[in-house]
Order: sequence, then C-alpha cells, then structure tokens
Amino acid sequence: MKRLVVISLCCVLFAGWLGTLVARDPGYVLIAYQDYRFQTSLWIMVALVLVTGVVLYYLLRLIRLVLVSQSSLRDWRVGRKAKRAHDLTNKGMALLTSGEYARAEKYLLSGADQHSQPGTYYLAAAKAAEAQQHSEQRETLLRKAVEADSELSEAVSISAAEMAGERGDWQRCLDSLQNVKANTLVLRLQKRALCELEDWQALADLLPVLRRAELVPIAFEKTLALHRLTAKNLDDDGRVRIYKKLGDNIRAEPEIVICFVQSMTDERTAEVNLRRAIKKDWQPQYIQAYAALGSMTLTTRIKQAESWLKKRDDADVNFALATMYEKAGEHAKARTACQKSIDQTPSQRSVAMMANFLANEGDYAASNDYLKQAMMLAS
Repeated sequence: MKRLVVISLCCVLFAGWLGTLVARDPGYVLIAYQDYRFQTSLWIMVALVLVTGVVLYYLLRLIRLVLVSQSSLRDWRVGRKAKRAHDLTNKGMALLTSGEYARAEKYLLSGADQHSQPGTYYLAAAKAAEAQQHSEQRETLLRKAVEADSELSEAVSISAAEMAGERGDWQRCLDSLQNVKANTLVLRLQKRALCELEDWQALADLLPVLRRAELVPIAFEKTLALHRLTAKNLDDDGRVRIYKKLGDNIRAEPEIVICFVQSMTDERTAEVNLRRAIKKDWQPQYIQAYAALGSMTLTTRIKQAESWLKKRDDADVNFALATMYEKAGEHAKARTACQKSIDQTPSQRSVAMMANFLANEGDYAASNDYLKQAMMLAS
C-alpha cells in the first residue's frame, strides 16, 4: 500500500513538472516535404512519437503472436496425428500378435494411412490379410509397403516367402527369395523349400553356402546324399560322380556306401566298389550287402568270402557264405556255413535260415525249435 502511494506521488510530481515545462516553453516543430507542411509544439510531437512507438510495439507483438499461434496449432495437429497413428498401429500390432487378424488389419491400415513411414505397417497388415486367406489384399498391401519405403523391398520379399511357405506354396517361396541377400533366415527358407520340392540337385548346389552358415547337420547331409544316389534318372557314371564328391565323413558312412552299391545297375561295378569298401573298413553291414548282390558275380563273391574266411573266421562271413552257397544251389555247404555262424554267434537271420533248411528236409520239429529261438532273438 505504501509502495503504491509513493509511486502515485512520484507520477503526480512528474506530471506537474512536465506541465510546468510545457507552459513555460511549448517549443516548435515544423516538418516540410514538398508542398506539405506539418507544425506543432515540441511536446505534442514527443507525445506522438511515444504513442506511435507504443502502438507499433504492440502491433508487432500481436502479429508475432498470430504467427506463432498458427505454427503451434500446426505442430499440435501434426503431433496429434502422429500420436493417433502411433496408438492405432500399436493396437493393430497387439491384435495381430493375439490372432485377431480382421481387427488387426483394420487398425494397422488406419494407422498406416496417418503415419509418416507407413511401409512397416502395410507389411504387418499384409500378414493379417494372409492369415484371413485374402490373397488379393495381401498382394496389394505388399506392393504398397514397397512403394511407401523402397528400403523394405528385401523385408517384403522375405515376408512373402515366409507366408508362401506357411501355405505350402514352396515354388513361390523360392521365387520370392531370388534377389534377396543370403542370410541365416533366407538360407533356412531356401533349404526347406528345396526339400519340400525334392529338388536335390539345387540343394546340393546350395550345400557349400549352407555349410558356411552351419546349417547342414550330418543327418541332413546323409539324407541328401541318399536321395541323390537313388534318383531314378541317374546312370551309374552319375552316381559315381556324386559319390566321389561327397565329403569324406559322409562317403565313409555304411548306409551311404550300401545305398551307393545297391543303386548301381552294373553288378560288377557294385561288387568292385563294395569289396574296396570292405577292405578299407570291415563292417558287418558290408558283408551282408556283399552276399545280397545278384547272381552275375556270385562265383567271384564266393571265392572272395572263402578267402576272407581264412583270415577272419566269424559269424558274419559264415552267414554270408551260407547265403551265397544257397543261391548257387550248394545246399550242403550252405547248411554247414549256417551252422558255423550259429555256433559262433547266433542271430535271428542265421537261426531262421537253419529253420528253413530243416523244414525243407522234413524235420519240422527241429525247424519249429529254431523258429522259436529266432523269435526269442528278435524280441
């Protein structure tokens, strides 16, 4: 209150002092320009200048306020639109994750239309359309995703491949990945698609890249080799080439070796290759496969097995000889070899063979005993 009184008193004193100055000497101001004249007292001129200055000051502030208000309004509208787009797309992504595909597509499209970078959300909407089996809508949205952001072209291609794989369209899956840079995900998709299409040659061509990416377990490589070696449109020379190109660890697998020799159409070539494999790595499976070859090389194989018997008199060689003697019609030798195999290490196959020999000789009681023994060995 005291402060207000002091200020008021100062204003009255200043006004009195100024009034005295004006009354004592009003002054004179003349402004001339061509034919125009303006004359007034000095104090009126000072007042006009002050008033004009104040008016201009507030006028400029008003203009600035209007301009800033418009910019703020525009920023507010942009921010509000961005927030709405963000909320819609977040809601759409949540619905897509929870499996509500129709609602997810609706929210994602609404958000994408208001988003500054809608490509990702068009792609998500395409996945929602795919889940509803709306193929035309899916393709439209994939195209719009690339148009909205060209940098998404590879992501769109991979997503298209994944969706094609999920619906079993493996050729479309491969086509979508043609121009995509290889990475672990792309290679997994290509590997799965080629397996489903049974394109073993293309899969073999891709094998070096899959190895570098550590996507080829031994079991898979064995399966691929088996499929390639048993291809119907392949000749013996082609099988030999494939076999020689296999990795050392795969080529040494008994299952691969046996598949290779058994798929050969030339029995002599098969016998030579299997004999080499036996010499390199003695395996009971090889001996069985050697005995199971056809009649063309039967005499050679019997002589070879007899030579093995001198160095390695075991149940496997004796059973192999029994099998080959029986094929050659030498039943007495076959029965003797079979009995030796049983005496050394009885197996289901040798005991069953002896049961057949006995049945053919009419000794059914003994044959039944051997059959029971074979059943027990099988269990």
